[in-house]
Amino acid sequence: MSKLHGIIVTFLFFLSMLTAQNLLNGPEDIVYDVALSRYLISNWVTGQIIAIDQEGNQNLYSGGLPHSHGMIVQNDTLYVLSNNRVYRLNLTTGNTIDYLQVPGASRLGHFTMSENGDIFASDWDARKVFKINFFTGTMNQFFDMGSDVPLGVWADDDNNRIILLTFGENVPVYALDMNNGDLTLITLTDLNDLDAITRDESGSYYISSFSDGEIYRFDSDFNLPPQIVSSGHDGPSGLGYFQENHILGVTNYASNSISLIELDSNPAFQTEIISVETNLKISPNPFNPTTRIDFFVPDFSELVQVTIYNSRGQLIKAYDIISSDYSSIVWNGKDNNNHDVSGGVYFCLVNCGSTRMIGKMILLK
Repeated sequence: MSKLHGIIVTFLFFLSMLTAQNLLNGPEDIVYDVALSRYLISNWVTGQIIAIDQEGNQNLYSGGLPHSHGMIVQNDTLYVLSNNRVYRLNLTTGNTIDYLQVPGASRLGHFTMSENGDIFASDWDARKVFKINFFTGTMNQFFDMGSDVPLGVWADDDNNRIILLTFGENVPVYALDMNNGDLTLITLTDLNDLDAITRDESGSYYISSFSDGEIYRFDSDFNLPPQIVSSGHDGPSGLGYFQENHILGVTNYASNSISLIELDSNPAFQTEIISVETNLKISPNPFNPTTRIDFFVPDFSELVQVTIYNSRGQLIKAYDIISSDYSSIVWNGKDNNNHDVSGGVYFCLVNCGSTRMIGKMILLK
């Protein structure tokens, strides 16, 4: 994992309990009201939604919900999750338009909206993902996470999938097929308690780690290791990227505050992409029946671990290697029990000290 230099221009302001008037109490999410140039922040503890203007002044926007969590602005409407309901509020006034009560839901958290108006909402208490449509009035359980806790979701319409984050240690990033709800692995990570996700106009994703207090940037295809955009947050639970002013908004749940980070495109990011790609090569790819994995690690005095996972994040094959600068292995499409695996997408993870590389490969059958 690397530090992303140059992308943080400045913290515009940081609101905390030291301010004269702080209405934030367990802030969960942040959106931007373009027409009135203000930020709207949802409070989990009080249920209030607070408006903050460009000078940092706070005012009550809405106070009628028992809790308020995820929010989305759609035209002149603010969608808000509260317990087992999805509310629609007038964006200008904050008055409730209507709501839908979701059967089986308990504590709806983050949500996202696809291009056709479908809402996909995570429930961290029921541990399910629900699919909701205000226009048709349809609501159903879309996916049962079992023991995993779902949180951040993002509608990636171009790839017909929902990007899904979960709480826990070393959690991967998943995808849910928008049509049938099939769960697949997008990428492995060594990150903890992934909470919120947003995307900028270039397609890069920003993901928060609640327990580590850091915000990470992923490339549009999740092919490269994440880069740290910002550190030192107190329970970053909500993220919003606002294209109008190139601001990344962060809610800090534990300190009742928000951070506004001005982002700027920087060639350092592209330079780092090139250098990472040259350190891991998989060829042929796609392959059948064998492929060669070549990698370079800078500190070859340490043990190198090479692990291969299937598209659901299950361990298939593991190697421990004492590297001598450049190293390679040949994978023959077999698991740790020497059984042939089925055709499909697999991920190769190379770990050595602080060096971590991920490659995607396709086995043809």
